[in-house]
Amino acid sequence: MQSILLVSKKPIEQLRKAVIALTAKSETSHCLLKIILHDAYQADPDYFITEQSLDGGVLNQADAVLYIGDDALYNFHHRHSELFYYDLGEEWKKLTGLPMVYAVWIARHSFAFEHPDLLQHVYKQVTGGFAYGLQHMDQAVAAFVDEVPFTAQQVAYYLNLLNWSFSPAHEEALLTFYTRAYQLGLIAKVPDLEFAEVKR
Repeated sequence: MQSILLVSKKPIEQLRKAVIALTAKSETSHCLLKIILHDAYQADPDYFITEQSLDGGVLNQADAVLYIGDDALYNFHHRHSELFYYDLGEEWKKLTGLPMVYAVWIARHSFAFEHPDLLQHVYKQVTGGFAYGLQHMDQAVAAFVDEVPFTAQQVAYYLNLLNWSFSPAHEEALLTFYTRAYQLGLIAKVPDLEFAEVKR
């Protein structure tokens, strides 16, 4: 996946009592890292939130740092030989045998029941946008690449890594994520997954 990345001064197996800096941008990535470190590596590090970069000296204060999004991709493509890099999507797959669900489209119950036509319209807009983008990937990359510090090849490769569907395996993966997060006290309960009725 490349866009949720742990950068560490030591191998991940040695982070059991480490200090880890977390990006300020994503609570979900915090949960994912804590699940992986606890369940796969029996680790119980101390965490703190920061907006510092590698170049800004964050690893002077921490043993490892978690990045997401463009920050993660940038560090993935600009590696330092003395550091260790861990893609959390790959770590999750190793732990559970399941894909990681990075995003879902949700609606409030009240909205879905009170505005079914509008829900259908939004569904068509979202899925239509995905379909158009996938059919015109080269144009999408060309329009985007000048705004980011990546090559067209890097952007295209990243976009092609993504799975834009939601299969039974993804549903199982999402429930597994929620269950493990609940077991660690990271969320208050495991939510029920209810799917709105829309015309495909």
